[in-house]
Amino acid sequence: MEPRQAILVVSFGTSYNDSREKTIGAVERAVAEAFPAYEVRRAFTSQRIIDKLKKRDQRSIDNLKEALDRAAADGIKSLIVQPTHLMDGFEYMDVKAEVEANQGRFERLALGAPLLASEADLDAVIRAMAGELDGRWKNGTLSDGAWDGRGFQSGVSEDAG
Repeated sequence: MEPRQAILVVSFGTSYNDSREKTIGAVERAVAEAFPAYEVRRAFTSQRIIDKLKKRDQRSIDNLKEALDRAAADGIKSLIVQPTHLMDGFEYMDVKAEVEANQGRFERLALGAPLLASEADLDAVIRAMAGELDGRWKNGTLSDGAWDGRGFQSGVSEDAG
């Protein structure tokens, strides 16, 4: 029998049920499809969201410490912790510290990087966004009424004051 292995998808969390399935759930399904030999588990970093879901929906979701404890108790030998955080900010640093504190509990414990971990990552996102906006950007504004990310709405230039 192969040692048990899992991927723990760690998100900030959301209390919106529809949104959770469309976003976090979609990430978890994609991970499960890409890595069928791994069990996929969930943890949230926001205790406020966890508490709200428990009270409102009687739905229990582990925080990171609980998820690591559960994985160890369940006999998981190899665990990959993959955050859905965008960058290496406070939330990610807290995840990293918790993972480091649990290194001796698993035969293998690895932490994935956030989405924007390097300049190459930033460049890839910029290129993807530029492709999305291609043809819609005219004279410093977006031509379809969307916000341009700087707080200016289509048809209103930065100089319009």
